[in-house]
Amino acid sequence: EMGMSNGISRIPEVPDEIKDAVNNGTLAVFIGAGVSRLKPINCQGWDELAGNLVSKCYKEDIINYKEKDTLSQIQNHKKTITICYHLFHNNHRADVFYEEMNRALKEGDNIDIPNIYDDIYKLRGLFITTNADTHFDRLFNPPNILYRASDFIADSLDSINLYHIHGSVKDRTSLIFTVSEYMKRYTDPEFNRFLGKTFREYTVLFLGYGVAEF
Repeated sequence: EMGMSNGISRIPEVPDEIKDAVNNGTLAVFIGAGVSRLKPINCQGWDELAGNLVSKCYKEDIINYKEKDTLSQIQNHKKTITICYHLFHNNHRADVFYEEMNRALKEGDNIDIPNIYDDIYKLRGLFITTNADTHFDRLFNPPNILYRASDFIADSLDSINLYHIHGSVKDRTSLIFTVSEYMKRYTDPEFNRFLGKTFREYTVLFLGYGVAEF
């Protein structure tokens, strides 16, 4: 029973396909929010951000108590964030929204180094992240940190790059966090070619994702 919990290994064996892909230079690593939520980074999840935004809307007198209670009951956190974004934007307080997002993503905090991203980098893969935070960026040259829609070109896939496919907090115009923006990104033909080539030519490892991911 040592090292086991309910029959599941605490540290699972690495599949041979992953080992082969690392050795062959054909590993693609998708990095999700669960990675940045680990210590010492401690980014907040979508649920915490949604709750904080609702509270902020109430404190800023954008919504009343009943509306706050209604928004708090929504189980789809991305939907809540979308609503809060439009509430702030329509009241000319978009800066408050982005300040809350930066706080949730621990932007500007002093994070202990090394951390989990140093270990992930050693996989020598093609790195693609749906995270908007910048905690992995320090391991890449600035010109190789890509986050704009025009950067996701199938014919330009390169393992020297870090692809922020939902944008980066470094550029607000690049961010993908509302439901309509998600739909637009994932129905874009060139972006789909970018993803298609990744899944055809690489062995893909997902880190930090849940089975209920949007």
